[in-house]
Amino acid sequence: MDKTPKDSPAAGKPACGGAGDGGDAMVLARDEQAVLQVLRFICLTYAKPQAHSWEQALAMAADAFGPAVGGEVAVTVMQLMRAIRVTRRTTFRFRDPNCACCRTRLSEVEAKVITLVRAARKDPLRPARVDALILTEGGPTAAVLAEADRLAGVLERRLIARAA
Repeated sequence: MDKTPKDSPAAGKPACGGAGDGGDAMVLARDEQAVLQVLRFICLTYAKPQAHSWEQALAMAADAFGPAVGGEVAVTVMQLMRAIRVTRRTTFRFRDPNCACCRTRLSEVEAKVITLVRAARKDPLRPARVDALILTEGGPTAAVLAEADRLAGVLERRLIARAA
C-alpha cells in the first residue's frame, strides 16, 4: 500500500512506472477498459488541474458508451473516485492514461476499483466490502459501496438498452 501522504510533494503524481514496475495484469472487458481510462483521466484532473483532463474523461466516456450514456458514466465514475478520495489518507496511485506503455497495466488500487465494480455488477446485495475497506484504508465504506453500485447500475442499464 502506498504510504505517500496526500500533502507531500509526491502526492498526485501518476504512478507511471514505465517498463520497470510492471503493475497488475488483469483481463478487462471493453466497458471496464473504458471505465478505467475515464477513472485515470479524472485522477489526472486532481493531479494536474490545469490539464483539464476531465474533458478527456467525458470524451472517452461518450466515445465508449455513446453520447446518451457517456456523460452519466463519467459523472458516476467521478462520484466513485470522490467517495474514495475523501476517506483515504494516502495518494490514490494511478497509471498515466496518456502513456502507451503504462496504460496497459493497473496499479494496485485501480485493480481494486475494477474488482469492486465487478462485484457490484455481479451481486449488488454482496458487494466487495474487503476491496472497499482497502480502497478507503479502513475508513467508512458506505459511500464507496453506494457509488460502486450506482456505477454498476449505469453500466447494466446500458447493456440492457444495447441488447434491446
